[in-house]
Amino acid sequence: GDGRTTNSVNLSVDTNMNLGLGRSPSAIRSTLAWKRLANGSQQTQLRGRISGTFGATRWSNSLSYNLQKSGSGGAGASTLGGTLLVARSVKGVRLRGTLNYSAQDRFKVTSLSLAAQKRLGRQSSAQISVNHDMSTKNVSISAGISKTFRNFIFAANAGASDKGEFNIGMNLSFALFNDRIKRRYRMAAPGLTRSGAISAVVFDDLDDDGVLSETDTPIADAGFIVAQSLRSETTNQQGVVVMNGLQAGAKANVELKLSTLPNPFQRPVEMGLAVRPRPGHITQISVPLTVTGDADGMVTLKKGDEIIPKAGVPIEVVDHKGNVLATERSDYEGYFYIDGIPAGELTLRISEQYLKDNDVQMAPVSLKLTRDWPSAMNLKVELQQTADSAASSPTKTENKSDTLGLPDATEADALDPPAAAEANTPNPPAATGSVQNTFRLRGRMKIHQWRY
Repeated sequence: GDGRTTNSVNLSVDTNMNLGLGRSPSAIRSTLAWKRLANGSQQTQLRGRISGTFGATRWSNSLSYNLQKSGSGGAGASTLGGTLLVARSVKGVRLRGTLNYSAQDRFKVTSLSLAAQKRLGRQSSAQISVNHDMSTKNVSISAGISKTFRNFIFAANAGASDKGEFNIGMNLSFALFNDRIKRRYRMAAPGLTRSGAISAVVFDDLDDDGVLSETDTPIADAGFIVAQSLRSETTNQQGVVVMNGLQAGAKANVELKLSTLPNPFQRPVEMGLAVRPRPGHITQISVPLTVTGDADGMVTLKKGDEIIPKAGVPIEVVDHKGNVLATERSDYEGYFYIDGIPAGELTLRISEQYLKDNDVQMAPVSLKLTRDWPSAMNLKVELQQTADSAASSPTKTENKSDTLGLPDATEADALDPPAAAEANTPNPPAATGSVQNTFRLRGRMKIHQWRY
């Protein structure tokens, strides 16, 4: 029976709505809360607030009703009061008025205050306020100045009352957080408790364990894109960056800006992360990097003594477990280029479905990409007809498109419309006695990195 909330019951209902009144809509919020304590006493609270704008003036009015009943079943005690706030900016000075009132038996103003605030620069401000407490008949005046530094806020103020009382004070506010990456406490920028923040560490994961260790190399000057916004902060020499001022409670996608990496072959193990910042909390994330490489080559089909380039062939890069890491199709001349391939001992193969549908076979091609040499060039992928397919094929019938070194109709369908039309258009017959020469110009362009 001491009033403790052990085994208590709490119920609450919140409602929010917007009331459109011409060009100045108002927001209405109400809350009904009921609590029953272990000793049987009950507390009921009804709060409401309406806020809006009138021209350049912002206002809000809050009203609160409280009823408390004891466990003995008495009538209980109740209070009813509210607060009216009005704010407006005039020529760079922010004016604010606060009126507290009671409406229990009759309307009565309990206190009144007026304040003015002026910014003296980007990081400094000065303010003065006057307060009148109606219950004590006390009038006081106070003035102060504050300055925001990188990791803390310094403020000094002084005040006096009509009863001869005065005070002088100084205030130093800062925030500390436990940096689990650097394993020590660090000071955070002001405003951390009102918004969310992310601390990221970027490093070259040389031992491929996903954790920053002494054998790994931190990456400096790496930038991020958070919630589709390009951040100005970059990592320091230890590979660490703190990005604050994020909207608390809202999901944010975090991705590394690839153009800030020193090596164009480096890629994050995970291209992006989704986090939900919390007020006053720094979310810790690690961004291990791995080296990716590229590979290029030709896909051909061997028919007897002929070697024919094959277009539209699906190529897969797989690891030793059979996981597909990258895919690409050969172009109309059988050429292929694949990038973003993780380093390691890998295998190049053709899709099993393609081999089955086209009655062809191939010997898998092994390739090894390392940090020192992340490229594999001029790979030869040779397809051969299966024994059954070769036996059933006519020996004297030639595919004209194969003779010309062009893709057949099935392969042309895999190309884009202009290429397909060109592939299925035969060359005009040469005049009698003339010599027909074929000239081809082929170019290749590799783009390892997008810059934005």
